[in-house]
Amino acid sequence: MTCKPNHTISTKVLWGFISGLFTLLITNTGIQAQNLETIGKEKPFRINGGVSVNQTVYASSDSLSGRDPYNFYLTGNLNLSLYGWSVPLSFNYSNQKTTFTQPFNNYSLHPQYKWIRAHIGYTSMSFSPYSLNGHLFLGAGVELVPEGRFSFSAMAGRLKKSSVYDTLTGNAIPPEFERWGYGFKMGYKFSPAPDANVNLSVNAFHAKDKAGSIEFIPDSSVYPGENLVLGVNTDISFAGHYVISAEVSSSAVNKNSLSELQAGNLRSWNKVIGKFIGSNGTTEFYAAYRVNAGYNTDKYSLGIGYERIDPGYETYGAYYFNNDMQNITLNGTLQLLDDKISLSGNIGRQNDNLDNSKSGKLQRWVTALNLSYSPDEKLNGSLSYSSFTSFMNIRSQFVDINELMPYDNLDTLNFTQLSSTTTASFSYIIKNTDKVRQIAAFNVSHQRSSEEQNGVDSLGASKFYNISSMYGYTFVPESFTATLSFNTSFSIMPELKNTTLGPSLSLNKLWLGKKLRSTLSFAYNRSYNNGDAMNRILSIRAGSGYRIGKRQNLSLNLTLMNRRKIDRDKNGTREFIGAFMYSLNF
Repeated sequence: MTCKPNHTISTKVLWGFISGLFTLLITNTGIQAQNLETIGKEKPFRINGGVSVNQTVYASSDSLSGRDPYNFYLTGNLNLSLYGWSVPLSFNYSNQKTTFTQPFNNYSLHPQYKWIRAHIGYTSMSFSPYSLNGHLFLGAGVELVPEGRFSFSAMAGRLKKSSVYDTLTGNAIPPEFERWGYGFKMGYKFSPAPDANVNLSVNAFHAKDKAGSIEFIPDSSVYPGENLVLGVNTDISFAGHYVISAEVSSSAVNKNSLSELQAGNLRSWNKVIGKFIGSNGTTEFYAAYRVNAGYNTDKYSLGIGYERIDPGYETYGAYYFNNDMQNITLNGTLQLLDDKISLSGNIGRQNDNLDNSKSGKLQRWVTALNLSYSPDEKLNGSLSYSSFTSFMNIRSQFVDINELMPYDNLDTLNFTQLSSTTTASFSYIIKNTDKVRQIAAFNVSHQRSSEEQNGVDSLGASKFYNISSMYGYTFVPESFTATLSFNTSFSIMPELKNTTLGPSLSLNKLWLGKKLRSTLSFAYNRSYNNGDAMNRILSIRAGSGYRIGKRQNLSLNLTLMNRRKIDRDKNGTREFIGAFMYSLNF
Protein backbone atom coordinates (compact mmCIF):
# COMPACT_ATOMS: atom_id res chain seq x y z
CA MET A 1 0.00 0.00 0.00
CA THR A 2 1.52 3.28 -1.15
CA CYS A 3 0.57 6.49 0.53
CA LYS A 4 0.70 9.58 -1.67
CA PRO A 5 0.39 12.52 0.65
CA ASN A 6 -0.77 15.80 -0.67
CA HIS A 7 1.49 17.66 1.79
CA THR A 8 5.22 17.97 1.30
CA ILE A 9 7.22 17.92 4.53
CA SER A 10 9.94 20.56 4.00
CA THR A 11 13.41 20.58 5.50
CA LYS A 12 12.38 23.41 7.82
CA VAL A 13 9.48 21.34 9.08
CA LEU A 14 11.69 18.33 9.76
CA TRP A 15 14.25 20.57 11.46
CA GLY A 16 11.48 22.04 13.61
CA PHE A 17 10.33 18.53 14.50
CA ILE A 18 13.80 17.77 15.87
CA SER A 19 14.80 21.13 17.37
CA GLY A 20 11.45 21.57 19.10
CA LEU A 21 12.55 18.83 21.47
CA PHE A 22 14.55 21.43 23.39
CA THR A 23 11.91 24.17 23.45
CA LEU A 24 10.36 24.90 26.83
CA LEU A 25 6.76 25.42 27.83
CA ILE A 26 4.79 25.95 31.06
CA THR A 27 1.24 24.51 31.87
CA ASN A 28 -1.27 24.71 34.72
CA THR A 29 -0.62 23.56 38.27
CA GLY A 30 -3.15 23.26 41.06
CA ILE A 31 -2.86 25.38 44.18
CA GLN A 32 -2.32 23.42 47.37
CA ALA A 33 -3.50 24.53 50.79
CA GLN A 34 -0.83 26.52 52.59
CA ASN A 35 -0.18 24.98 56.01
CA LEU A 36 1.21 27.61 58.38
CA GLU A 37 2.49 24.87 60.70
CA THR A 38 5.26 24.15 58.18
CA ILE A 39 6.85 27.59 58.58
CA GLY A 40 10.40 27.07 59.80
CA LYS A 41 10.22 23.33 59.05
CA GLU A 42 10.64 23.41 55.27
CA LYS A 43 12.68 25.32 52.71
CA PRO A 44 11.67 29.01 52.62
CA PHE A 45 11.78 29.10 48.81
CA ARG A 46 11.09 26.37 46.30
CA ILE A 47 10.51 26.23 42.57
CA ASN A 48 9.07 23.30 40.65
CA GLY A 49 7.16 22.61 37.50
CA GLY A 50 7.51 20.97 34.14
CA VAL A 51 8.11 21.62 30.44
CA SER A 52 7.10 19.61 27.39
CA VAL A 53 7.01 19.80 23.62
CA ASN A 54 4.68 17.83 21.36
CA GLN A 55 5.17 17.77 17.59
CA THR A 56 2.92 16.22 14.97
CA VAL A 57 3.39 15.55 11.25
CA TYR A 58 0.46 14.58 9.03
CA ALA A 59 0.04 13.32 5.46
CA SER A 60 -3.06 12.19 3.57
CA SER A 61 -4.03 10.97 0.12
CA ASP A 62 -7.14 13.12 0.39
CA SER A 63 -6.43 16.56 -1.04
CA LEU A 64 -9.44 17.95 0.87
CA SER A 65 -8.39 16.75 4.33
CA GLY A 66 -7.72 20.31 5.52
CA ARG A 67 -5.16 19.32 8.18
CA ASP A 68 -1.86 21.15 8.60
CA PRO A 69 1.20 19.05 7.67
CA TYR A 70 3.04 20.08 10.82
CA ASN A 71 1.98 21.27 14.26
CA PHE A 72 3.92 21.77 17.45
CA TYR A 73 2.71 22.49 20.96
CA LEU A 74 4.87 23.76 23.80
CA THR A 75 3.39 23.47 27.27
CA GLY A 76 4.63 23.59 30.83
CA ASN A 77 4.16 24.89 34.34
CA LEU A 78 6.13 26.79 36.92
CA ASN A 79 5.23 27.03 40.59
CA LEU A 80 7.01 29.35 42.99
CA SER A 81 6.59 28.57 46.69
CA LEU A 82 7.48 30.79 49.66
CA TYR A 83 6.94 29.09 53.03
CA GLY A 84 4.21 26.98 51.46
CA TRP A 85 2.47 29.88 49.68
CA SER A 86 2.15 29.02 46.00
CA VAL A 87 2.37 31.29 42.95
CA PRO A 88 1.58 29.31 39.79
CA LEU A 89 2.44 30.46 36.27
CA SER A 90 1.50 28.85 32.96
CA PHE A 91 2.59 29.18 29.35
CA ASN A 92 1.28 27.64 26.13
CA TYR A 93 2.70 28.10 22.66
CA SER A 94 2.09 26.49 19.28
CA ASN A 95 2.23 27.42 15.62
CA GLN A 96 -1.54 27.92 15.82
CA LYS A 97 -2.11 29.86 19.03
CA THR A 98 -0.05 31.51 21.75
CA THR A 99 -1.19 32.18 25.30
CA PHE A 100 0.48 33.18 28.53
CA THR A 101 -1.38 33.27 31.79
CA GLN A 102 -0.55 34.13 35.33
CA PRO A 103 -3.76 33.58 37.32
CA PHE A 104 -3.39 36.51 39.72
CA ASN A 105 -6.74 37.78 38.45
CA ASN A 106 -8.24 34.47 39.54
CA TYR A 107 -6.04 33.59 42.48
CA SER A 108 -6.80 31.93 45.80
CA LEU A 109 -4.90 31.23 48.99
CA HIS A 110 -5.81 28.58 51.55
CA PRO A 111 -3.61 29.00 54.63
CA GLN A 112 -4.08 26.44 57.38
CA TYR A 113 -2.95 26.26 60.98
CA LYS A 114 -4.01 23.21 62.98
CA TRP A 115 -7.85 23.25 62.95
CA ILE A 116 -8.13 26.71 61.35
CA ARG A 117 -8.29 27.03 57.59
CA ALA A 118 -8.89 30.20 55.59
CA HIS A 119 -9.90 30.81 51.97
CA ILE A 120 -8.83 34.08 50.37
CA GLY A 121 -9.40 35.29 46.82
CA TYR A 122 -11.44 33.41 44.21
CA THR A 123 -12.75 30.38 46.06
CA SER A 124 -15.90 28.38 46.82
CA MET A 125 -17.54 26.80 49.87
CA SER A 126 -20.62 24.67 50.55
CA PHE A 127 -23.08 24.84 53.43
CA SER A 128 -25.99 22.79 52.08
CA PRO A 129 -27.39 21.48 48.76
CA TYR A 130 -30.28 23.91 49.26
CA SER A 131 -28.21 26.95 50.24
CA LEU A 132 -24.62 27.85 49.38
CA ASN A 133 -23.38 24.97 47.25
CA GLY A 134 -20.06 25.42 45.45
CA HIS A 135 -20.68 28.91 44.04
CA LEU A 136 -17.46 30.74 43.18
CA PHE A 137 -16.96 34.06 44.97
CA LEU A 138 -14.26 36.68 45.36
CA GLY A 139 -13.73 37.31 49.04
CA ALA A 140 -12.78 35.38 52.15
CA GLY A 141 -13.94 32.35 54.08
CA VAL A 142 -12.93 30.46 57.19
CA GLU A 143 -13.43 26.92 58.51
CA LEU A 144 -12.94 26.12 62.20
CA VAL A 145 -12.96 22.42 63.06
CA PRO A 146 -11.42 22.01 66.55
CA GLU A 147 -11.44 18.77 68.45
CA GLY A 148 -14.61 18.70 70.45
CA ARG A 149 -18.23 19.47 69.81
CA PHE A 150 -18.27 22.73 67.89
CA SER A 151 -17.51 23.59 64.26
CA PHE A 152 -17.99 26.83 62.39
CA SER A 153 -17.55 28.14 58.86
CA ALA A 154 -18.34 31.50 57.28
CA MET A 155 -17.85 33.39 54.03
CA ALA A 156 -18.34 36.84 52.54
CA GLY A 157 -17.61 38.20 49.08
CA ARG A 158 -18.73 39.04 45.58
CA LEU A 159 -20.72 36.29 43.89
CA LYS A 160 -21.17 37.90 40.49
CA LYS A 161 -19.72 40.79 38.51
CA SER A 162 -22.06 43.18 36.74
CA SER A 163 -22.46 42.79 33.00
CA VAL A 164 -23.44 45.87 30.98
CA TYR A 165 -25.73 45.82 27.98
CA ASP A 166 -23.84 46.59 24.78
CA THR A 167 -25.76 49.43 23.08
CA LEU A 168 -23.60 49.26 19.93
CA THR A 169 -23.94 45.57 19.11
CA GLY A 170 -27.27 45.00 20.81
CA ASN A 171 -25.95 42.01 22.72
CA ALA A 172 -28.77 39.54 23.30
CA ILE A 173 -27.35 38.47 26.66
CA PRO A 174 -29.32 40.30 29.36
CA PRO A 175 -27.36 42.50 31.76
CA GLU A 176 -26.72 41.31 35.30
CA PHE A 177 -26.33 43.21 38.54
CA GLU A 178 -23.27 42.90 40.73
CA ARG A 179 -24.11 40.46 43.51
CA TRP A 180 -22.62 40.18 46.99
CA GLY A 181 -23.27 37.58 49.65
CA TYR A 182 -22.33 36.27 53.06
CA GLY A 183 -23.24 33.32 55.22
CA PHE A 184 -22.27 30.92 57.95
CA LYS A 185 -22.73 27.34 59.11
CA MET A 186 -22.46 26.30 62.75
CA GLY A 187 -22.39 22.70 63.96
CA TYR A 188 -22.64 20.98 67.32
CA LYS A 189 -22.24 17.27 68.04
CA PHE A 190 -23.03 15.42 71.24
CA SER A 191 -23.89 11.98 72.62
CA PRO A 192 -27.18 11.90 74.54
CA ALA A 193 -26.58 8.19 75.28
CA PRO A 194 -23.54 5.87 75.23
CA ASP A 195 -24.60 4.29 71.93
CA ALA A 196 -26.04 7.42 70.28
CA ASN A 197 -24.45 10.32 68.41
CA VAL A 198 -26.09 13.48 67.14
CA ASN A 199 -24.68 16.07 64.72
CA LEU A 200 -26.75 19.22 64.51
CA SER A 201 -26.02 22.21 62.28
CA VAL A 202 -27.70 25.43 61.23
CA ASN A 203 -26.79 27.57 58.26
CA ALA A 204 -27.76 30.94 56.84
CA PHE A 205 -26.94 32.51 53.50
CA HIS A 206 -27.83 35.99 52.26
CA ALA A 207 -27.14 37.53 48.84
CA LYS A 208 -28.21 40.83 47.32
CA ASP A 209 -27.78 42.55 43.99
CA LYS A 210 -26.20 46.01 43.97
CA ALA A 211 -28.91 48.15 42.41
CA GLY A 212 -26.56 50.88 41.15
CA SER A 213 -24.12 48.53 39.42
CA ILE A 214 -25.92 48.86 36.04
CA GLU A 215 -26.50 52.32 34.55
CA PHE A 216 -28.57 51.31 31.51
CA ILE A 217 -31.19 48.56 31.59
CA PRO A 218 -32.95 48.01 28.23
CA ASP A 219 -35.21 45.25 29.50
CA SER A 220 -37.74 46.21 32.15
CA SER A 221 -37.83 42.59 33.36
CA VAL A 222 -34.28 42.82 34.75
CA TYR A 223 -34.42 43.90 38.38
CA PRO A 224 -32.05 43.69 41.35
CA GLY A 225 -32.92 40.78 43.62
CA GLU A 226 -32.25 39.54 47.11
CA ASN A 227 -32.18 36.06 48.64
CA LEU A 228 -32.12 34.67 52.19
CA VAL A 229 -31.84 30.94 52.94
CA LEU A 230 -32.11 29.43 56.42
CA GLY A 231 -31.54 25.73 57.03
CA VAL A 232 -31.26 23.09 59.74
CA ASN A 233 -29.59 19.71 59.32
CA THR A 234 -29.21 16.75 61.68
CA ASP A 235 -27.55 13.33 61.53
CA ILE A 236 -28.38 10.76 64.21
CA SER A 237 -26.93 7.29 64.78
CA PHE A 238 -27.93 4.99 67.63
CA ALA A 239 -27.99 1.37 68.77
CA GLY A 240 -25.03 0.60 66.54
CA HIS A 241 -27.18 0.03 63.43
CA TYR A 242 -29.70 2.84 62.96
CA VAL A 243 -29.04 6.10 61.15
CA ILE A 244 -31.38 9.02 60.51
CA SER A 245 -30.61 12.24 58.67
CA ALA A 246 -32.91 15.15 57.95
CA GLU A 247 -32.68 18.65 56.54
CA VAL A 248 -35.13 21.53 56.21
CA SER A 249 -34.40 24.73 54.29
CA SER A 250 -36.45 27.84 53.66
CA SER A 251 -35.62 30.31 50.91
CA ALA A 252 -37.03 33.82 50.45
CA VAL A 253 -36.40 35.46 47.08
CA ASN A 254 -37.18 39.12 46.45
CA LYS A 255 -37.56 39.37 42.66
CA ASN A 256 -37.34 43.18 42.70
CA SER A 257 -35.87 44.84 45.76
CA LEU A 258 -36.84 48.27 44.39
CA SER A 259 -40.53 47.45 44.07
CA GLU A 260 -43.03 49.47 46.10
CA LEU A 261 -45.70 46.78 46.00
CA GLN A 262 -46.92 45.81 49.44
CA ALA A 263 -46.48 42.24 50.63
CA GLY A 264 -49.65 40.22 51.11
CA ASN A 265 -50.64 38.20 54.13
CA LEU A 266 -47.77 35.92 55.14
CA ARG A 267 -47.52 32.92 57.38
CA SER A 268 -45.75 33.50 60.69
CA TRP A 269 -42.46 31.92 59.60
CA ASN A 270 -42.41 33.82 56.32
CA LYS A 271 -42.99 37.04 58.23
CA VAL A 272 -39.86 36.37 60.28
CA ILE A 273 -37.50 35.75 57.38
CA GLY A 274 -39.24 38.41 55.28
CA LYS A 275 -38.15 41.10 57.73
CA PHE A 276 -34.48 40.33 57.07
CA ILE A 277 -34.76 41.07 53.35
CA GLY A 278 -37.43 43.76 53.40
CA SER A 279 -40.06 41.67 51.64
CA ASN A 280 -42.52 43.33 49.27
CA GLY A 281 -45.10 42.23 46.71
CA THR A 282 -42.44 40.51 44.56
CA THR A 283 -41.07 38.32 47.36
CA GLU A 284 -41.67 34.60 47.11
CA PHE A 285 -41.09 31.93 49.77
CA TYR A 286 -40.05 28.32 49.18
CA ALA A 287 -39.19 25.27 51.24
CA ALA A 288 -37.16 22.06 50.75
CA TYR A 289 -37.24 18.94 52.90
CA ARG A 290 -35.14 15.79 53.00
CA VAL A 291 -35.20 12.82 55.38
CA ASN A 292 -33.43 9.45 55.19
CA ALA A 293 -33.52 6.50 57.58
CA GLY A 294 -31.49 3.30 57.43
CA TYR A 295 -30.54 0.12 59.23
CA ASN A 296 -27.02 -1.24 58.60
CA THR A 297 -25.29 -4.51 59.47
CA ASP A 298 -22.25 -6.33 58.13
CA LYS A 299 -24.42 -8.56 55.92
CA TYR A 300 -27.28 -6.34 54.84
CA SER A 301 -28.68 -2.82 54.93
CA LEU A 302 -32.05 -1.24 54.31
CA GLY A 303 -32.94 2.41 53.83
CA ILE A 304 -35.79 4.70 52.90
CA GLY A 305 -35.73 8.33 51.84
CA TYR A 306 -38.03 11.20 51.05
CA GLU A 307 -37.29 14.56 49.41
CA ARG A 308 -39.56 17.43 48.45
CA ILE A 309 -38.56 20.71 46.80
CA ASP A 310 -41.18 23.38 46.22
CA PRO A 311 -41.92 24.57 42.67
CA GLY A 312 -39.75 27.58 41.91
CA TYR A 313 -37.31 26.94 44.79
CA GLU A 314 -34.24 29.08 44.21
CA THR A 315 -30.98 29.93 45.92
CA TYR A 316 -28.40 32.49 44.82
CA GLY A 317 -25.69 30.20 46.23
CA ALA A 318 -25.90 27.58 43.46
CA TYR A 319 -25.53 27.76 39.68
CA TYR A 320 -28.28 25.24 38.92
CA PHE A 321 -31.06 23.83 40.99
CA ASN A 322 -33.85 21.27 40.49
CA ASN A 323 -37.23 22.18 41.91
CA ASP A 324 -40.89 21.11 41.69
CA MET A 325 -39.82 17.59 42.59
CA GLN A 326 -40.86 14.89 45.03
CA ASN A 327 -38.86 11.68 45.48
CA ILE A 328 -39.56 8.55 47.52
CA THR A 329 -36.77 5.95 47.46
CA LEU A 330 -36.13 2.52 48.94
CA ASN A 331 -32.66 0.95 48.86
CA GLY A 332 -30.90 -2.09 50.25
CA THR A 333 -27.81 -4.31 50.07
CA LEU A 334 -27.25 -8.00 50.83
CA GLN A 335 -24.10 -10.13 51.19
CA LEU A 336 -24.36 -13.93 50.71
CA LEU A 337 -22.08 -16.99 50.75
CA ASP A 338 -19.30 -15.38 52.77
CA ASP A 339 -19.49 -12.18 50.71
CA LYS A 340 -19.05 -14.05 47.43
CA ILE A 341 -22.39 -12.75 46.22
CA SER A 342 -23.28 -9.10 46.57
CA LEU A 343 -26.74 -7.70 45.84
CA SER A 344 -27.75 -4.06 45.85
CA GLY A 345 -30.70 -2.17 44.52
CA ASN A 346 -32.90 0.84 44.85
CA ILE A 347 -36.31 1.77 43.64
CA GLY A 348 -37.86 5.20 43.65
CA ARG A 349 -40.88 7.12 42.50
CA GLN A 350 -40.59 10.70 41.31
CA ASN A 351 -43.22 13.23 40.35
CA ASP A 352 -43.55 16.94 39.71
CA ASN A 353 -46.42 19.47 39.52
CA LEU A 354 -46.60 19.66 43.28
CA ASP A 355 -48.85 22.71 43.22
CA ASN A 356 -51.05 21.48 40.33
CA SER A 357 -50.16 24.54 38.26
CA LYS A 358 -49.05 22.57 35.19
CA SER A 359 -51.33 21.09 32.56
CA GLY A 360 -49.48 17.77 32.79
CA LYS A 361 -47.77 15.73 35.46
CA LEU A 362 -44.65 13.62 35.16
CA GLN A 363 -44.61 10.41 37.18
CA ARG A 364 -41.90 7.81 36.79
CA TRP A 365 -40.29 4.89 38.52
CA VAL A 366 -36.52 4.76 38.81
CA THR A 367 -35.07 1.31 39.38
CA ALA A 368 -31.49 0.03 39.64
CA LEU A 369 -30.33 -3.51 40.49
CA ASN A 370 -26.77 -4.82 40.75
CA LEU A 371 -25.46 -8.35 41.25
CA SER A 372 -21.80 -9.34 41.56
CA TYR A 373 -20.37 -12.82 41.98
CA SER A 374 -16.76 -13.63 42.97
CA PRO A 375 -16.43 -17.27 44.06
CA ASP A 376 -12.62 -17.12 44.04
CA GLU A 377 -9.71 -14.98 42.94
CA LYS A 378 -9.99 -16.17 39.34
CA LEU A 379 -13.60 -15.50 38.42
CA ASN A 380 -15.47 -12.21 38.63
CA GLY A 381 -18.91 -11.56 37.23
CA SER A 382 -21.48 -8.78 37.42
CA LEU A 383 -24.97 -8.03 36.20
CA SER A 384 -26.74 -4.68 36.40
CA TYR A 385 -30.06 -3.28 35.30
CA SER A 386 -31.46 0.23 35.47
CA SER A 387 -34.67 1.75 34.26
CA PHE A 388 -35.01 5.50 34.08
CA THR A 389 -35.70 8.40 31.77
CA SER A 390 -32.78 10.67 31.08
CA PHE A 391 -30.45 11.88 28.39
CA MET A 392 -27.30 9.82 28.01
CA ASN A 393 -24.33 9.55 25.63
CA ILE A 394 -24.26 6.45 23.41
CA ARG A 395 -20.66 5.88 22.43
CA SER A 396 -19.52 2.83 20.50
CA GLN A 397 -16.07 1.41 21.24
CA PHE A 398 -15.26 1.85 17.55
CA VAL A 399 -15.20 5.63 18.07
CA ASP A 400 -11.92 5.13 19.95
CA ILE A 401 -10.63 2.33 17.71
CA ASN A 402 -11.07 4.34 14.51
CA GLU A 403 -9.99 7.80 15.66
CA LEU A 404 -6.81 9.23 14.20
CA MET A 405 -6.26 11.95 16.81
CA PRO A 406 -7.58 12.21 20.39
CA TYR A 407 -10.02 15.03 19.57
CA ASP A 408 -11.43 13.68 16.32
CA ASN A 409 -14.76 12.44 17.64
CA LEU A 410 -15.75 14.83 20.39
CA ASP A 411 -18.88 15.78 18.44
CA THR A 412 -19.88 12.32 17.23
CA LEU A 413 -21.77 11.23 20.34
CA ASN A 414 -25.43 10.34 19.98
CA PHE A 415 -27.66 11.80 22.66
CA THR A 416 -30.56 9.44 23.28
CA GLN A 417 -33.35 9.36 25.81
CA LEU A 418 -33.01 6.00 27.52
CA SER A 419 -35.62 3.94 29.30
CA SER A 420 -33.53 0.91 30.30
CA THR A 421 -29.94 -0.33 30.41
CA THR A 422 -28.69 -3.86 31.05
CA THR A 423 -25.01 -4.77 31.38
CA ALA A 424 -23.32 -8.14 32.01
CA SER A 425 -19.60 -8.81 32.27
CA PHE A 426 -17.20 -11.43 33.53
CA SER A 427 -13.46 -12.01 33.65
CA TYR A 428 -11.55 -15.22 34.30
CA ILE A 429 -7.87 -15.66 35.11
CA ILE A 430 -6.95 -18.84 33.24
CA LYS A 431 -3.40 -19.05 34.52
CA ASN A 432 -1.28 -16.95 36.85
CA THR A 433 2.28 -18.11 37.53
CA ASP A 434 5.71 -16.52 37.74
CA LYS A 435 6.17 -17.21 34.03
CA VAL A 436 2.76 -16.94 32.38
CA ARG A 437 -0.49 -15.03 32.93
CA GLN A 438 -3.64 -15.64 30.92
CA ILE A 439 -6.96 -13.82 31.23
CA ALA A 440 -10.23 -13.80 29.32
CA ALA A 441 -13.06 -11.27 29.58
CA PHE A 442 -16.47 -10.75 28.07
CA ASN A 443 -18.84 -7.80 28.23
CA VAL A 444 -22.27 -7.16 26.76
CA SER A 445 -24.58 -4.19 27.19
CA HIS A 446 -28.08 -3.48 25.95
CA GLN A 447 -29.80 -0.11 25.91
CA ARG A 448 -33.37 0.57 24.89
CA SER A 449 -34.79 4.01 24.20
CA SER A 450 -38.28 5.16 23.45
CA GLU A 451 -40.66 8.03 23.90
CA GLU A 452 -44.22 7.22 24.76
CA GLN A 453 -47.30 9.45 24.67
CA ASN A 454 -50.51 8.08 26.10
CA GLY A 455 -48.97 4.61 26.13
CA VAL A 456 -48.00 4.75 22.43
CA ASP A 457 -44.36 4.78 21.31
CA SER A 458 -44.33 7.94 19.22
CA LEU A 459 -40.79 7.63 17.90
CA GLY A 460 -40.35 3.88 17.72
CA ALA A 461 -38.10 2.01 20.13
CA SER A 462 -34.37 2.06 19.44
CA LYS A 463 -32.01 -0.62 20.70
CA PHE A 464 -28.25 -0.50 21.10
CA TYR A 465 -25.96 -3.47 21.74
CA ASN A 466 -22.23 -3.45 22.49
CA ILE A 467 -20.41 -6.79 22.74
CA SER A 468 -16.70 -7.21 23.40
CA SER A 469 -14.48 -10.17 24.16
CA MET A 470 -10.80 -10.21 25.07
CA TYR A 471 -7.98 -12.71 25.60
CA GLY A 472 -4.63 -11.68 27.04
CA TYR A 473 -1.38 -13.64 27.30
CA THR A 474 1.66 -12.36 29.22
CA PHE A 475 5.20 -13.76 29.34
CA VAL A 476 6.13 -12.42 32.78
CA PRO A 477 9.97 -12.69 32.70
CA GLU A 478 10.09 -11.10 29.24
CA SER A 479 7.56 -8.37 30.15
CA PHE A 480 5.67 -9.11 26.95
CA THR A 481 1.88 -9.05 26.59
CA ALA A 482 -0.33 -9.91 23.62
CA THR A 483 -4.02 -9.03 23.68
CA LEU A 484 -6.57 -10.22 21.13
CA SER A 485 -10.07 -8.75 21.15
CA PHE A 486 -13.22 -8.75 19.05
CA ASN A 487 -15.81 -5.98 19.21
CA THR A 488 -19.32 -5.79 17.86
CA SER A 489 -21.78 -2.93 17.91
CA PHE A 490 -25.44 -3.09 16.82
CA SER A 491 -27.97 -0.29 16.63
CA ILE A 492 -31.53 -1.08 15.66
CA MET A 493 -33.67 1.95 14.97
CA PRO A 494 -36.85 2.47 12.97
CA GLU A 495 -36.01 1.83 9.28
CA LEU A 496 -32.28 1.46 9.99
CA LYS A 497 -30.06 -1.33 11.29
CA ASN A 498 -26.37 -0.59 11.66
CA THR A 499 -23.66 -3.11 12.51
CA THR A 500 -19.94 -2.58 13.05
CA LEU A 501 -17.60 -5.45 13.92
CA GLY A 502 -13.98 -6.42 13.77
CA PRO A 503 -10.91 -7.80 15.57
CA SER A 504 -7.88 -6.03 17.02
CA LEU A 505 -4.48 -7.22 18.21
CA SER A 506 -2.18 -5.37 20.59
CA LEU A 507 1.46 -6.21 21.48
CA ASN A 508 3.31 -4.57 24.39
CA LYS A 509 6.92 -5.06 25.49
CA LEU A 510 9.14 -3.53 28.20
CA TRP A 511 12.89 -3.21 27.65
CA LEU A 512 15.99 -1.89 29.40
CA GLY A 513 14.83 -2.51 32.94
CA LYS A 514 11.28 -1.32 32.14
CA LYS A 515 12.53 2.11 31.08
CA LEU A 516 11.54 1.60 27.45
CA ARG A 517 7.99 0.60 26.49
CA SER A 518 7.04 -0.32 22.93
CA THR A 519 3.58 -1.05 21.52
CA LEU A 520 2.24 -2.32 18.21
CA SER A 521 -1.43 -2.77 17.38
CA PHE A 522 -3.59 -3.76 14.41
CA ALA A 523 -7.32 -3.19 14.04
CA TYR A 524 -9.78 -4.02 11.27
CA ASN A 525 -13.51 -3.42 11.23
CA ARG A 526 -16.40 -3.27 8.78
CA SER A 527 -19.78 -1.57 9.00
CA TYR A 528 -23.13 -2.48 7.48
CA ASN A 529 -26.42 -0.60 7.03
CA ASN A 530 -29.49 -2.83 6.69
CA GLY A 531 -27.19 -5.70 5.73
CA ASP A 532 -25.31 -3.79 3.01
CA ALA A 533 -21.54 -3.35 3.43
CA MET A 534 -20.68 0.34 3.79
CA ASN A 535 -17.14 0.91 5.08
CA ARG A 536 -14.01 -0.87 6.12
CA ILE A 537 -11.18 0.60 8.18
CA LEU A 538 -7.68 -0.80 8.69
CA SER A 539 -5.31 0.83 11.17
CA ILE A 540 -1.77 0.13 12.32
CA ARG A 541 -0.33 1.90 15.33
CA ALA A 542 3.22 1.79 16.70
CA GLY A 543 4.56 3.61 19.70
CA SER A 544 7.43 3.77 22.16
CA GLY A 545 8.15 5.62 25.35
CA TYR A 546 11.45 6.02 27.17
CA ARG A 547 11.97 7.28 30.72
CA ILE A 548 15.24 9.16 31.31
CA GLY A 549 15.90 9.11 35.03
CA LYS A 550 13.01 10.23 37.22
CA ARG A 551 12.23 13.54 35.53
CA GLN A 552 12.39 13.16 31.74
CA ASN A 553 10.29 11.22 29.22
CA LEU A 554 10.42 10.69 25.48
CA SER A 555 7.62 9.22 23.37
CA LEU A 556 7.06 8.54 19.69
CA ASN A 557 3.74 7.38 18.19
CA LEU A 558 3.00 6.52 14.56
CA THR A 559 -0.39 5.76 13.02
CA LEU A 560 -1.26 4.55 9.53
CA MET A 561 -4.94 4.28 8.65
CA ASN A 562 -6.85 3.30 5.52
CA ARG A 563 -10.55 4.16 5.28
CA ARG A 564 -12.50 2.75 2.35
CA LYS A 565 -16.15 3.10 1.39
CA ILE A 566 -17.34 -0.11 -0.21
CA ASP A 567 -18.18 0.26 -3.94
CA ARG A 568 -17.35 3.97 -3.82
CA ASP A 569 -13.58 4.33 -3.83
CA LYS A 570 -11.19 1.60 -4.85
CA ASN A 571 -8.10 2.50 -2.83
CA GLY A 572 -9.71 4.41 0.02
CA THR A 573 -8.21 7.30 1.94
CA ARG A 574 -4.77 6.73 3.43
CA GLU A 575 -3.62 8.84 6.36
CA PHE A 576 -0.39 8.98 8.35
CA ILE A 577 0.32 10.81 11.55
CA GLY A 578 3.48 10.89 13.64
CA ALA A 579 3.73 12.46 17.09
CA PHE A 580 6.88 13.05 19.13
CA MET A 581 6.88 14.38 22.70
CA TYR A 582 9.51 15.33 25.24
CA SER A 583 8.71 16.27 28.84
CA LEU A 584 10.78 17.36 31.82
CA ASN A 585 9.67 17.75 35.43
CA PHE A 586 11.78 19.65 37.95
